[in-house]
Amino acid sequence: MFYEYRTIEKMSYKERIRIRQLLSKMLENSITAEENIELHNWAEAKPSNQNLLDKLSVEGAYDNWLNELEQVNVPLAWEQFEKNNSQNYRHRFRQKMMNYAAIAIIALFSGSLAYYLVVNGIKQPVVIAKSDIKPGVKQAELILSNGQVIELGRGNEKIKEIDGTYIENNAESVVYNPEEIDNEEEVLMNEIKVKHGQEFQLVLADGTQVWINSMSAIRFPVRFTGKTREVEVLEGEVCFKAAHDSEHPFIVHTPAHCVKVLGTTFNISCYKEDAYVQTTLLEGKVQVNKCIGNLPDVDITPNQQYVFDKNNIRAEVVNVNASSVIAWTKGYFEFDDENLEQIFKKLQRWYDIDVFYINNDRRHESFTGNLTRFENIDKILEMIEEVSNVKIETDGKIIKIN
Repeated sequence: MFYEYRTIEKMSYKERIRIRQLLSKMLENSITAEENIELHNWAEAKPSNQNLLDKLSVEGAYDNWLNELEQVNVPLAWEQFEKNNSQNYRHRFRQKMMNYAAIAIIALFSGSLAYYLVVNGIKQPVVIAKSDIKPGVKQAELILSNGQVIELGRGNEKIKEIDGTYIENNAESVVYNPEEIDNEEEVLMNEIKVKHGQEFQLVLADGTQVWINSMSAIRFPVRFTGKTREVEVLEGEVCFKAAHDSEHPFIVHTPAHCVKVLGTTFNISCYKEDAYVQTTLLEGKVQVNKCIGNLPDVDITPNQQYVFDKNNIRAEVVNVNASSVIAWTKGYFEFDDENLEQIFKKLQRWYDIDVFYINNDRRHESFTGNLTRFENIDKILEMIEEVSNVKIETDGKIIKIN
C-alpha cells in the first residue's frame, strides 16, 4: 500500500485578483518581463489556465470585444431584461454573475467586460426547453430496531422505540428524546436512509444535529452510553454539528476511516461511486484515524479537508472553503472552482436526471457560484449557459451537454 501525505493550497481570492491584474496588464501591453514570467507560470500549472491565456493572446480579441461593447444600447438592454425577469431572479442573476466572474473568461480581466457578458446575454438570451424536472424534497426512511420502516417528512407524529425512547417525526427532522428508558442495558440501533432526490435532518439523543444528503444512510444508537458517542455513516454525505462533551468524544465511522471530535461542525462525503472519501472541517478540531491501509492519524483544522483516495490508498489534506462544502445544509449548491462533471454529479443526486456528455471536453470546464437547491433545474441550466460556451439540451429527464 502506498501512502502520501501533502497539503494542497487552492487558489486564494488574493491570488485570483493578482492573475486578473496580470491579464489586464498583458492586454494593455504594460506587463513587465518578471510579471510575464509569473503569468506564464500560472498558465503552465493547469490546462484550463493555459487555454484562457491562449484565447486572450489572440491578436485583436480585446479590441473586438470593446468595439462590440460600444454598440450595445445598455439602458435599453437592461430595460428589456428587467421587463422579462422577476425581481428575485434579477437579484439572483446579478449575484451569480459576480460569483462566476472569478472564472468566466471575459470577466477575468475587466469589470466593464463582465457587464458586457451580461448585456450580451440579454441581446441573445439562452433558451432551454422547459422541463418538468423538479428539485428534491425533505423526506427519508427511518428503520427501527425491530425492522419497522417509518416514512419521515410526511407529517407530525410521535414514535416510541421498544426501550421507551420517544422519537419526534416532523416535516423536516426527526428528534430523539431518550426519556423513561425501560431497559438501561440494551442500546438499540436505528438507521435513516435518504433516497435519490431527498434530504433530511436528525437530532441525536445528545443534541448533536445531523444533516443527511441525497442517497445517504446513517446508523446510530437511540441513546448514548459508555465513554464515547459513536455513529456510522454507511454511505453518502452527512454533516454533523456535534454537541460538546469533553468527557465523551463523538466518533463517526465511515467505510474508509474514523473521525473523532469533542464538539465541532464537519462534513463527511463517502458516496460508493466516488473515488474519494472527504472529511471537511468548518469549526473546531477533528482527528481522522483508523484509516484503511494503516495510514497515520491526522488532525485537521477549520477550512481543511482530509481526502482519502480509495483506489490508491493514499490521503492528502486540502485547504478549502468549508462554508461552500456544507452550503447544501442551508439550501444551496455552492461551487468553488468545480468542474462541470463534479457539478452535475451533485445535481443528479438531487434532481431525477440522467446526464450525457456529447462533448467530453465540457466535463473539465470550471465554475464558481451558488444556486438554490429548491430552484427548478431550468434556471440552473440557463445560468451555466449564460456564463460559458456550454450548450445544454433537455429531453424529458435526460440532460445532453455539448
